Amino acid sequence: CFQGNFDVQQMTDRQVEAGGWLISKLTREYGLSITDVVGHKDMPGASTACPGKNFGMKDVKNAALEFINPNVKKATKSENVKILTGGLSPNMRKEMEAWLKEKGWYYKIID
Repeated sequence: CFQGNFDVQQMTDRQVEAGGWLISKLTREYGLSITDVVGHKDMPGASTACPGKNFGMKDVKNAALEFINPNVKKATKSENVKILTGGLSPNMRKEMEAWLKEKGWYYKIID
């Protein structure tokens, strides 16, 4: 889940990259395809605008594909990132924290 109102706000590069990392991990862990990743509004019976008109689903999916194929690299910008961890296993949370530290990112974990 991403923090923000993406009907009003724009996604940061950090959110796109962190989301891509998480999606790449979850798709591998659960045997999913990148086409299985959809917004809440795309679920059957949904009556929401979530994730919002400014949510970069294509960018997040491309970031996930870059993690799945490590031969593709992108430059990053220095920003802060907040990560909501509800629903992540303790092991995946540790992996995420290690990845953020390796990147040199400033982050705050929110349970």
